[in-house]
Amino acid sequence: MELIMEKTRVCSKCGQTKTLDRFYLPERRVRKDGTHYERPRKVCRDCANARRRQRALDPERRKANASYYHIMKEKDPEKWEYLWGKTARIRKFGLTPKELDDLKKKANGLCQICMRETELVMDHDHKTGRLRGLICGPCNSGLGLLGDQISTLFRAIGYLHDYAGPPVPPKQRRNRRKLPPLTELRQAYERRRKAGHERE
Repeated sequence: MELIMEKTRVCSKCGQTKTLDRFYLPERRVRKDGTHYERPRKVCRDCANARRRQRALDPERRKANASYYHIMKEKDPEKWEYLWGKTARIRKFGLTPKELDDLKKKANGLCQICMRETELVMDHDHKTGRLRGLICGPCNSGLGLLGDQISTLFRAIGYLHDYAGPPVPPKQRRNRRKLPPLTELRQAYERRRKAGHERE
């Protein structure tokens, strides 16, 4: 029996048949027994965005949500933690608290980019919505500001590597950082990417 892949889907909101790229990626969830599963989106992007905008502009709803948020935090901290706290952010990426602890132990408190020992945050891919790893807040912000584009990052490296700038008076002159050639940086990046594919 041949497996028929779904290419289109009917939006439960507008009732139109649309291709899968008009729907958001499946939502990764965790069952109570710890197993993972993916729940397909039934509402198309257009309807989901319109609904989100409508809710965001409703002042009464915003006021009610804000009051419920604070009331729940005082009355039932466990439920608040499940809905909005750290466990909710972990569940968003399809992880369990134990899996997150394992990732922190593996990172050994070091950011994978700047290698500084600091507090780590969860970095995710904005296109797929999936967790990439644990890095520090400044590096996470830097990747986001550069659009998570590898080509942009290489241009930034080339800019730092080659740009000398205007002459500086001797008293204000600082030693220029010595960066490795771009070819070595590209080779290191390819080795790391190949190692990542082998682990998968």
